[in-house]
Amino acid sequence: MVDRELLEGFLADSAEMLDQVEPYVIGLEKSFREGGGVDKETLNAIFRLFHSLKGASAFLGLENITKVTHEAEGLLSALRDGKIRLEGRHVDVILEGCDFIREALVVIQADGSDRGLGDRAGALIERIRRALSEGPVGPTEEVSEVRSEPTQVQRDLKRSDIRVDLEKLNELNDLIGELVIAETMVVRNPDLRGYRFENFEKAAHQLHLIVRALQDLSMSLRMVPIGGLFRRMIRVVHDAAKRTGKEVELFIKGEETEVDKTVIEAIADPLVHLLRNAVDHGIEPPEERRRLGKPQKGRIELEARHEGGEVLIAVRDDGRGLDREAILVKAKERGLIEDAEGLPDEEVYKFIFLPGFSTAKEVTDVSGRGVGMDVVKSKVEELRGWVEIRSQKGQGTQVILHLPLTLAIIDGLLVEVEGVRYVIPLFLVRELFVQDRRDLVVLPDGKAVIRHHGRLLPVVALRSLFGLGTRDNKEGVLVVLEGHGRWVCLEVDEVVGQRDIVIKPLPKVLGRIKGVSGCTILEDGTVSLILDLQGLMERFGLRVQGEIKS
Repeated sequence: MVDRELLEGFLADSAEMLDQVEPYVIGLEKSFREGGGVDKETLNAIFRLFHSLKGASAFLGLENITKVTHEAEGLLSALRDGKIRLEGRHVDVILEGCDFIREALVVIQADGSDRGLGDRAGALIERIRRALSEGPVGPTEEVSEVRSEPTQVQRDLKRSDIRVDLEKLNELNDLIGELVIAETMVVRNPDLRGYRFENFEKAAHQLHLIVRALQDLSMSLRMVPIGGLFRRMIRVVHDAAKRTGKEVELFIKGEETEVDKTVIEAIADPLVHLLRNAVDHGIEPPEERRRLGKPQKGRIELEARHEGGEVLIAVRDDGRGLDREAILVKAKERGLIEDAEGLPDEEVYKFIFLPGFSTAKEVTDVSGRGVGMDVVKSKVEELRGWVEIRSQKGQGTQVILHLPLTLAIIDGLLVEVEGVRYVIPLFLVRELFVQDRRDLVVLPDGKAVIRHHGRLLPVVALRSLFGLGTRDNKEGVLVVLEGHGRWVCLEVDEVVGQRDIVIKPLPKVLGRIKGVSGCTILEDGTVSLILDLQGLMERFGLRVQGEIKS
């Protein structure tokens, strides 16, 4: 019986090695097709990774993975030594080997063994041998000797990091969250109001510093570079391009950007949908691109960056762009709209996020069934994020995922309306000021705006969001918010102050509430809702983009 801890380590290491192998293999093919020849260093790197996989699987008695990696080594060795010339089918069969190992890892996770994959392994081994025996003979070239990877023990002695189960990190995060709540309840205890105890205040300040340091440390443990996920997308684009007969190259930017591990796991499927859509619907066939004066090879960019308390992940293509008219025709066919006159592009593009909505004239095995973009939207919203689309017909499309930097603790501004307290994420807050009714303007559609610093900003009364009345509040405070490229003034009765907010999900019985992203427990034990700017804008039907010049 294989030790479960050793097995878990093998599964994690193997997944990481596969994430490295696939970009190398695709890069090898790209270099060869562009006339750069076979890059020996890349071949050496691929060989070493398969060699490591073979050694680790043999040690654990995983016979089918061992056999497949051994045969793959033989093919790679022949390519490396110049005994056969590289062809597309060699790349295909190596990638098939990667697919087999990924499938085997799933089986091993469940069963602890790869014994049930004997037939699959046998068929794949036969294809590898056929590719080796039928490959064109090439001139023998002298290459540098390939050294085996260091043993696992040697690697462990050299590195100072350890692998920690994500569930344990989540548990640590939850405990620190409870510690933050407990600290707040102690420091802001209503029974202490009006009293001053110097020693208590010093101890409370020290406690706050320690709790904040723990928060920062806990969050840093969860943050990992997004490059590993992005490199997996190279294979997605490669396979989609091959199936559609298109030439596409993926360019990656910001792979060092650190993102919460939970976010990375959650957005893998949405990114696959977006990239397949970009290849299938966005990038034109080579002959069409030549006719349009575009480079024959399509370009897709995958970028990540931090911006204003968010992580932005963008997928851009230089393809045909979204067809506004085709989307409107489909929307009318489904009875979603009657008159589209004056409807902004951003509102039109939102239709593609509806389940089953597709303008594709034919269904392919890559996309076209209308089951992709709604999955993207729902997954991103589960993470308290939102999706933005920009497109120009004939020039391309950009889909931007706006995601929170952290899923656990945020800095929040506590506000109050009719005795009920709400939390606004602090990174959205730009300014606070006491409203002057003389600056308030009511538009013909009944919506209110206010003049502020030479601009007209839309005003939303928070009380109307939850049906708390429509009192004429002359003493109210306006909180100026900016996010997602939009500005809005939120009218509240009072600003209570700044807090460290431990984010908790809404109870399932409440479902999703547009304009609310979660909840938190305050120092007095009451529950406070955390507001979401994008949802507020949608709920109040505000389409204001940026500032409105008066």
